[in-house]
Amino acid sequence: MRIAMVFIGLLVSITGCTTCHHRAGDIALESEHCAESQVSQRSRVYVVLVKGLDPIDLAGMDSLRQGLIECGYPKVYRLEIQHLPFFKHELARVAADQPNARFIVVGAGTGCLAARSLAGHLARSGCCVDSLMEIAPNLTANLAPESDCEQLKTIVLSRVNVGSHPSGPNTEFRLIPDLHRLTPCKHPLVLEMLKNEARESSFRVDDSEIMPFPTLPILDFPAPMPGLIHGIPEKENSKFSITG
Repeated sequence: MRIAMVFIGLLVSITGCTTCHHRAGDIALESEHCAESQVSQRSRVYVVLVKGLDPIDLAGMDSLRQGLIECGYPKVYRLEIQHLPFFKHELARVAADQPNARFIVVGAGTGCLAARSLAGHLARSGCCVDSLMEIAPNLTANLAPESDCEQLKTIVLSRVNVGSHPSGPNTEFRLIPDLHRLTPCKHPLVLEMLKNEARESSFRVDDSEIMPFPTLPILDFPAPMPGLIHGIPEKENSKFSITG
C-alpha cells in the first residue's frame, strides 16, 4: 500500500502543463507559403473542419488541417460533432470581436450535416461565411439542409454524382473520380481546392484596421503569435509611447 501511494505521488508530481513549442506558429508566418496575401489577412480566415463518425481519423482530417496550416493559414480547427454547440457560440463571439473575420466550414462524410448546421448558425449570427465544403457526403445528404445554407456558396466534392443532394442555387458539384470513400480528405485535389477557397477569403479581408501582427485564435485580447518578436505600435494621443 505504501509503495502504491509513493507511485501515485510521483505521477502527480511529474505532471505538468502541456503547451505548444515556442516556434509552433512560425510556418504560418512565413510569407513564401502564400505570397498572394498578407499574414494579417490570412490570420483573419477561420477554417473549421467537422469530422464525421470517424474516431481514428481514417478520412484524413488531421492531414488536411496540417496541409492548410503549412500553406500559411494558422487558424484551422478540427472538431467532432459533440463539439458543435461550443464552436457555434465561440465562433460567433470571435466574429463579434473581429468583424472582418471570414469563415470556411468543411464537413466530411457523416460530418457534412453538422457542417451545414454550423454554417447556417454562423450565417444567422451575421458572420461572413464565404463557403461551405462537403467532402464525400453520404446518405445524410438526403436530409434537409439548413435554410440559411441555401444562399451560401456550397462546394460538394464527390466520386460520383450525388443526385439526391439537396442543393441550393449556389451549389457547385465537383467530381473527383478517384476520391476514396474512406479516406477522402487525403486526396491532393481536396487540399488544393480548400487552399483556393482560403486564398479567396483572405483577399476579402479588410486589413486596414488590423494590427501588424497576427493573433492567437479564440482568445480575448491575445498576444502575438509565438516565434517572432514584434514591435508594439504607438497609439495616437496616448500618454505613453511604447516601442518594441
